[in-house]
Amino acid sequence: MLLGDRIREVREKAGLTQEELARKLHVSARTIMRLEKGETQRVDINQLREIASSCCVPTAYLVNEEEGTIL
Repeated sequence: MLLGDRIREVREKAGLTQEELARKLHVSARTIMRLEKGETQRVDINQLREIASSCCVPTAYLVNEEEGTIL
């Protein structure tokens, strides 16, 4: 599963829209859309931590290349 897919998965399981997650991260909804589509080449680790925290998952889940489950 790609990073963008994991971000979308945890966002949806957290019951957040792209706009809501964007507000929590102080970025545009377009930024979240680009992250989820894999259009962003680099993602800052602090931004990943904020996404994970906002969606109540460990940061490691987002970056783990192996299949995992959300705790």
